[in-house]
Amino acid sequence: MRLFWLFTAIFAVVAALILFAALMTAKGAPQEASGAAIALCCAVIPYVFTRAIEGWQTATWRKEMLDLAKRQPHSV
Repeated sequence: MRLFWLFTAIFAVVAALILFAALMTAKGAPQEASGAAIALCCAVIPYVFTRAIEGWQTATWRKEMLDLAKRQPHSV
């Protein structure tokens, strides 16, 4: 899981560099907007992917814990 978060952090830095370069070299608002959109995609897509993997693992863990709780006798 840490590897996915590392990739997310790296791509966030890359997105910041892309945004900075786009804003410094743009010759108009459309170019600034397209640079910002590309930077946003570079940051958001890895984040969403990492959160999806994390949610999948959490759901699997939760199901395993519920199954384990159902198998154990209850003590009151």
